[in-house]
Amino acid sequence: MSKYSRIFFIVLDRRIESKKDLVFNVNFFYLKKYKSKTFNFSYVNEPFFRGTVLFGLDFKNRIRPLNFNKIEKDGKITQINPHIFKTFLLSEKNKFIAFSSQSPFENFTPINEMLKNFNFDKSRIINLTFCKTCLDNNKFTILNENFQIKSIRNQILCSECAYNIIFKEAKHRGLITHDKINTKLKNFFTHMILKFQDVRKVLTAFQADFNPVTNREITLYDIEKKNPVNKKYLTQKIEDLMIPQVLKTALKKSKIDFLLPIQAISVENGLLLEKTNQLIIAPTSGGKTLVAELAGISKVLKDRNNKMLYLVPIIALANLRTSEFKEKYKLLNLKILRKIGESLFEKQEKIDRNLINADIIVATYEAIDYILRSGNNSIIGNFGTIIIDEVQTLIDSERGYLLDGFIARLKVLFKDAQFLYLSATLGEPKLLAEKLGCKLVMYNNRPVPIERHLLLCLNESQKIKQISKLVKAAFFRKSIYGFKGQSIVFTNTRRKCEQITSNLLERGIKISSYHSGLTNEERKIIEEDFRHQRISGVVATAALAAGVDLPAIQVIFESLAMGIKWLTVAEFEQMLGRAGRLKKHDIGYAYLLIEPGKVYSPKMKGTEEELAIKLLNGKIKDFELVPDNNKFLTELLAFISMFNLGVKKEVIYLYFEYLINDYYSLEAFLT
Repeated sequence: MSKYSRIFFIVLDRRIESKKDLVFNVNFFYLKKYKSKTFNFSYVNEPFFRGTVLFGLDFKNRIRPLNFNKIEKDGKITQINPHIFKTFLLSEKNKFIAFSSQSPFENFTPINEMLKNFNFDKSRIINLTFCKTCLDNNKFTILNENFQIKSIRNQILCSECAYNIIFKEAKHRGLITHDKINTKLKNFFTHMILKFQDVRKVLTAFQADFNPVTNREITLYDIEKKNPVNKKYLTQKIEDLMIPQVLKTALKKSKIDFLLPIQAISVENGLLLEKTNQLIIAPTSGGKTLVAELAGISKVLKDRNNKMLYLVPIIALANLRTSEFKEKYKLLNLKILRKIGESLFEKQEKIDRNLINADIIVATYEAIDYILRSGNNSIIGNFGTIIIDEVQTLIDSERGYLLDGFIARLKVLFKDAQFLYLSATLGEPKLLAEKLGCKLVMYNNRPVPIERHLLLCLNESQKIKQISKLVKAAFFRKSIYGFKGQSIVFTNTRRKCEQITSNLLERGIKISSYHSGLTNEERKIIEEDFRHQRISGVVATAALAAGVDLPAIQVIFESLAMGIKWLTVAEFEQMLGRAGRLKKHDIGYAYLLIEPGKVYSPKMKGTEEELAIKLLNGKIKDFELVPDNNKFLTELLAFISMFNLGVKKEVIYLYFEYLINDYYSLEAFLT
């Protein structure tokens, strides 16, 4: 053994098999960095020397190294003069000696006595903890207190070795079907391991009788918390707004005395005085709809020729907004009409000649677009305010082009209208606001914090058991506001919706199916039952998420698909936002029930557990669509068809300027 020029440290731990003799494993490690004052260091975790040392009494009855051996890479033992151990121990290059904490403290008493006789600085004697599994495999992983994981046998492991145990157990139970898993799912397991620092506790999540209600801390992925809000956005009164007094009275009757932050920010940005066009982004139940009402109804009350048009993507939402407006503003004697149409290719409702006399029209995109394309825009009158709700539909591959063209057509026809675009979830909001020619008004704080949980299930049967536990427990508890906790369970098809409802009813849970196959009357009954807390929740299809505006404390994702397509991040955020309601709940809960390896169609890419992590960490994709000449041409022809007597070229160019997806050569289409 030659002398070394690099600084190093020595680690000793007692050999378990040598109960009578003082035989210790000894390892020398090179230091990469070392700060003596703070005792911070980094090291090369492969020792440059591995061996054993036997301590005993010399002829003067002093503890000394009596036998010193080197363990070669091939496992052979080479004897070395024991005085060399002393030489390295006292070398100025040896910065400290460490005792392994896995060995009982009393085992080092004679060693401490020897070091004292050598005048070895006591401050250079420390304790270190190594991963037991790594040690068994001749690896040396030093663990600080935050990274020490207790194994089933109460040994100390590193997070990687603990993860290997978790992975094997999860695979054995069928929760993982591949030899490799998504990096982010692995990170989730590691997150659980480091959080609890106990393998046994983490493994309880994989037991057949695992109860997510009593073990909420195990399934918790993260908490989306409320951030502090500027006080000026919390103290603005309805009474102080520049709106008609009758509107103030109606709002106060609905117990709305103060503005919510998004409403205050919108007013500050010229909603009422400058009548600015705005892209308004805030979480679900954050108060976006009232922003539109303040602007639109104020204009209607001042001038009945400045009507309000409220546009939504689905019939359920049109029904909801219509009933809301009629109830809230019944004292104002406003004529509120609903106009619906699911698709341009389906049979439309007969054109309602009463639309011209309506003060407020709540309609689906397609219903009004059908009227425009038919050249009948004169029957709907003039609009002072046009609201496009759920504007994130722009990213939809099927309807995005239609909505883009529809907005551009409305802008050409109603040049003086105030345009308000509402969304809870949207990618690249600044760029979209610029494209729409409006101000961005944004408030990201959720009305209440939401706990997001990830729960692994073996099969659909286990999902039902866990849903049952979660729904029952939530309904049993009351919030600080006195409301029972109700749930929305999202699944991917109507048939499954009915099956889950049936299973839960059999378990004594009062719950209803809520999907687009129900009549308006059936939906209204369910909504009333929910609002009066006569039922513990609803099971709804993901496709109806935008129209589900029920005050639930908890949303449960039985699947992460819509039909046979995976949910997008925007769709997921839309559904997630249904958990927790301001002034009803102090916190919301979202549970993702994941069946690893699950797909709902052979064409689906990835598996349910991979998608879960993507959704929880995902970024909403940009609003711009993949170029499609046919769809662009369809929308262009729809614009031209609005003009029964023909349209000037400069008007077509104006339409083109209003498009978001404007990466086409208009000349190529017109020549």
